[in-house]
Amino acid sequence: MFEEELELEKKESSLIPMILIFALVAAIVGTAVYFINQARQKLTPEEATTLVQKILVARGPATTQFDAGLIKPSVDVSPQDPHYRILEKAGIVELAKPAKDGSVKISLTKDGEQQLAAFPELKKRELKDGTIVYTVPLAERTLVKVDNVEMRSPTVAVVTYEWAWKTNKVGDAFDADSDLIKTFKVWDRQKLIDKFGADFYHGPNQKTTVTLVKQDNGWQISNQ
Repeated sequence: MFEEELELEKKESSLIPMILIFALVAAIVGTAVYFINQARQKLTPEEATTLVQKILVARGPATTQFDAGLIKPSVDVSPQDPHYRILEKAGIVELAKPAKDGSVKISLTKDGEQQLAAFPELKKRELKDGTIVYTVPLAERTLVKVDNVEMRSPTVAVVTYEWAWKTNKVGDAFDADSDLIKTFKVWDRQKLIDKFGADFYHGPNQKTTVTLVKQDNGWQISNQ
């Protein structure tokens, strides 16, 4: 009986290292399979297209801002600013004759009210003096195509894509290459671009590169 117990203990002791070896091999194989599967899970052009479209929407539209009401010249705003002339020619606002102190009453036209009401992105803010500040969308970024998806690692992808502006009627008037803006003086044209949202909206497609990082909640723009 004693000899049988010794023999059983020898068998059990010899099995333990084997079990540990098998467990170690299984862990190594499982880890290798996991990383192989991760490497195969590339960001596809279709997935990149969806992600880039979300990025462009998140950036929001290009906008211009103007005040309506009795506008008095100040450091921040002047009824003589060039964007008011564009808005007037586009039929959005009416400018009354300047008063002796240089103030001008600026009002929305009926057509202007209808146009602005159709923009879900329109923002209105009434000031203490009764004037209303309008922030008007001009154009939104639209994806033309994804040119390339380069996997730098299983969790890092560099996406190159082309996008273009899609303007609304007001945005067409703020195209920096339009016949209307070409009638402005050079410094007024530059002011329209720098301060009032004018841009070359009907220009060629623009190419952009973005780095995406795969996280637990999906692919995100890299902060680095």
